Amino acid sequence: MRWRDVYSYFFLSAFLLSAALVPASRALARRLGLVDQPGPRKLHKSPTPLLGGIAILVSFFVVVWGHL
Repeated sequence: MRWRDVYSYFFLSAFLLSAALVPASRALARRLGLVDQPGPRKLHKSPTPLLGGIAILVSFFVVVWGHL
């Protein structure tokens, strides 16, 4: 198997897993109240959930550790 194929497989796996986890983490953040409220010094106009980065990090580690 070529390295390009291996990297493509890892990228696609992590992308699909994060695409599934981010909406779930957004709903969880809203339910738990883990949102950044808008304010005078912020650009967003509505509350923004804060757990999306954790979902992406989890998907990365699941893909990497799952193939060791």
